[in-house]
Amino acid sequence: MELLGLAALSACVSTPEATAPSLFQGPQTSGAIERSLESLALQNDDTIVTRSARTVGFNGQALIPRYVYTDKNSGGQDLVVQTVLARFVVGLNEDVTVGITVPYVNKRLSSETSPTLHSDGLADVPIVGKYRFFQETGPAQTTEAAVIFGLELPTGRTNVVDESMRLPQPLQPGSGSLDTILGAAFTRVDGRWLLNSDLLAKINSEADDYRFGNTYRFDVGVQFRLYPARYERFDQTTVNLVAELNTSYAEHDTFQGSTRLDTGGLKMFATPGIQVIVSESALFEAAVQLPVLMNLHGSQLEENFVTILGMRILF
Repeated sequence: MELLGLAALSACVSTPEATAPSLFQGPQTSGAIERSLESLALQNDDTIVTRSARTVGFNGQALIPRYVYTDKNSGGQDLVVQTVLARFVVGLNEDVTVGITVPYVNKRLSSETSPTLHSDGLADVPIVGKYRFFQETGPAQTTEAAVIFGLELPTGRTNVVDESMRLPQPLQPGSGSLDTILGAAFTRVDGRWLLNSDLLAKINSEADDYRFGNTYRFDVGVQFRLYPARYERFDQTTVNLVAELNTSYAEHDTFQGSTRLDTGGLKMFATPGIQVIVSESALFEAAVQLPVLMNLHGSQLEENFVTILGMRILF
C-alpha cells in the first residue's frame, strides 16, 4: 500500500519565517511580515501521490486518512479494490521523520462465468523513515533532497477462504512477506510553483512458496498555487492544482520457484488533482489516476482508473 505511493503536504510550522507574529514579541516591520507571508509557500506546497523530500509540517507531524478506489477489468472479469488507510507521521527532528500506514482493504472479483470472490481485512503495514540530507533556502524558495527507507510488515491475512476455496495470493489482504523499501525524493519550491520527484523500490521476500515481483516506481509531480497569488494574511484559504505522472514497473511473481508469466509489467498514470488548505492544521485533497500506458506481461486485469480522496491533519 505504501506504493500507492503515499506523498504528504507541508504546512505552517513554528519557525520564525512561517509563524504569525505574536502579540508578545513586540512590533514587527512591514518588511518582516511580508517575508513571513512569502515563506508560507515554502511550508504549504506539495503533491498528492509523488513523495516529497519535506520533513516539516504535514510531512513531519500529521495524521493522513485516505480512501482509494481502484477499478480493474479484462476478459469479462472486474476487480474492485477499496482501501481505507490512516498514515501517522512523526518528526524525530527537523530532518528525520517516521511514518506508519495502517490500511484496510476490500477486494471483490466478479466474473461473467464464475462466482464472485471477496476478501477484506487489515493489509500489510509499512513503516517508512525519511532523512532530509540537503536543504537550501532563499526568499520564497527551497531545494531539498531526502533518502527513504523502511519495511512493510506481513500483518495482512493470507489464508482467506471464499466459495469453499482458498483465494489466490493476489486476492488475499496481505502478502505474508517482510519486504524492504528504499528510495529517494527531491523537492523544489519557487514562489507559486513546486516540483516533486521520487525513485522508490520495494524488494519482496517469499512467503507460502509465493513471491511477489520486486516493484520500482518513478514519480514526478508539479503543483501550482491557484489562490492566493500572494498571501495577504496568515489564515488565508489556499487552493492548489496538482498534475503528476506516476510510473511503476513490477517483475514477474514466482510460485514454488517457477515464474508466473501473467504477472508484472509497466504501468503509467496521469494524475490530476486539487488541494484545499482550510487552516494551518487541515487540508482536503482529491485526485484521479488515469492510465496512459499499460504494458503488462501476459493476460492481466488493467486499471480503468484510481480515485484518491483524503485529508491531512497537523497535530
